[in-house]
Amino acid sequence: MKKIFYIITLFLIPFFCFSQVKQYVCAVHEIFYDQAIEDMKEYASNFRKSGLTGFADSMEEYIDGGSFGSGFVYVDKNGKNYIITNRHVVEQAKTLKVDFLNEDNSLTSYEGLTIVSVGQDLDLAILAFPENQQPFTNGLNLYTGNLEDGNTVYTAGFPAYDGKPSWQLGTGNVTNAKMTGTKLVNPEITYLIQHSAQVDAGNSGGPLLRKGKNNTYYVVGINTWKAINRQATNFSIPAKAVQNFIEESLSPEKKTNEIEEITARAKTFQKLISNPKATYEEIIPFISMEYVSREGKYTLDYVLKHADETNKKTITSAFFNESPLEGMRYAIAWYIYNEYHKGEYPNSYNIKKESENTDENLTFEGPEKIPDSHKWKVTYNLNTKKGQAEAVWVDMYGVWQLDSFANAKTKKKAQKKRTAIAEEEKSRLGSLELYLPYKVSFAFRKGSQISKSPFISPFYFDIDVKINNFITAETSFEGDITPVKIVSGINDYNPMTFMGGLLGIKGQLPVLVSNNAIIPFISVKGGAKYSVNPTNEKANIFATLEADAGAKVLLGIDSTIMPYLEGGYLYNYNFIPEKNRKTVFEDSFSCVYFGLGFAF
Repeated sequence: MKKIFYIITLFLIPFFCFSQVKQYVCAVHEIFYDQAIEDMKEYASNFRKSGLTGFADSMEEYIDGGSFGSGFVYVDKNGKNYIITNRHVVEQAKTLKVDFLNEDNSLTSYEGLTIVSVGQDLDLAILAFPENQQPFTNGLNLYTGNLEDGNTVYTAGFPAYDGKPSWQLGTGNVTNAKMTGTKLVNPEITYLIQHSAQVDAGNSGGPLLRKGKNNTYYVVGINTWKAINRQATNFSIPAKAVQNFIEESLSPEKKTNEIEEITARAKTFQKLISNPKATYEEIIPFISMEYVSREGKYTLDYVLKHADETNKKTITSAFFNESPLEGMRYAIAWYIYNEYHKGEYPNSYNIKKESENTDENLTFEGPEKIPDSHKWKVTYNLNTKKGQAEAVWVDMYGVWQLDSFANAKTKKKAQKKRTAIAEEEKSRLGSLELYLPYKVSFAFRKGSQISKSPFISPFYFDIDVKINNFITAETSFEGDITPVKIVSGINDYNPMTFMGGLLGIKGQLPVLVSNNAIIPFISVKGGAKYSVNPTNEKANIFATLEADAGAKVLLGIDSTIMPYLEGGYLYNYNFIPEKNRKTVFEDSFSCVYFGLGFAF
């Protein structure tokens, strides 16, 4: 009996220990700003009306809780409860909800959590329970000592399965205890822990664990990144850096001087936006989610109408692959940088033409507290002759971010323009601007005649240049080597070669299905052909007109190179001079064709 008792005890110890881990790890859900939800619902509605049911479903799932990560309970020495997670898990939220999975698979949920602090230099965040709730007497403890390569580690969190959080406890080894030389963090602040324990989408913010004495588990890091081009290569922020962040954020001795902080932040922004070698992506961390929730949709619509194809791809990739709100944040950053450097404001100008000294290109006044608010205004002098731009800064969880940035002299005009563009972008077809991010396409087609003589089998090489999503300019090179009936009535056939070039225009109406596009089209082309009948060695040049209708199936619309299949029906009419009619093929023919193409 005693032996059996020991066996049962040994069996229950790991179950109990992992149970202790599980009760302190949670799924973290973002609750978005009301305006952001309305904007995303409008996108989802437009997607569904346009036949993009996959995009619509994904957007609706995202609105209803599809944005989540992981976190764990931390209890300070005074018994105050917090949730520790990654900044990118929570930075789009107005408030947050956390779910804990019980042993019977039921959930214990807490809503209305707020962000206490987010890291500027590290991807970390601290959440507080509402109304001073303290539901936990204990949490997970941090271990700030050193790890060694080969140490066994565990990952705990709620990665996604079927679009919902699913509990996962993974195991692996430390593969590089002090990973440096990465762009993920500043090496002067911390190193990273590289490990092979399972990390999937949704694990972000969850703890990396080690087993200590008495089978207890402690946090040695926070899982934050996964290398997608390597096997089992994951990165965690070490517990020592996490502990420093917590102490700095929660220290009662911490004193802040808002004027000094805003001035420093405004100065950093001034140097960045004044630097012609900087990119708009560097502005993204300065954009607050309040700004995104208020201006994001309008700005995204505007940018997708005016940005070049490369930046459209970058922004739409962020919209679909990161999150819709992050795509809007990218768009605002592009808009600010573009407007200042080479935009449409009457007072804007290109930095390169002004001065190599960026401090002369953009100076600022302030900060000035906005009455009855927690916001501050900084006035940027674009140049003594160029006017001013007003930046409103807001404290977002300890980080000062832009709540707005606008040219002071063009606010009313900009608002009218904004309203006009917003109305224009409500068009159902206008929403498709998001999804065909290519400039040019190439295709090879082979046809087979279906009318009159069954002997013509032309080939086509096409180049299409996109004007917009619904119109393309088309160039086609055509040729054939085939026996052709002589029109004189003689019942024999002579071999004949023809080739030619045509120019035209194509109208199309894209319909997207998941990540692919079905594109029905019609086109009209005109040009000239050159034919040779070896029987009399006589060359002939004649005009030709073509009309065709068909459809493309474009595969992988977010790829750099997008292959597509094409098929259709073509009618060809040749304007043949009377004197040449005995040596060329008949005036008209029809054919069906199929082809393969690539869009770039």
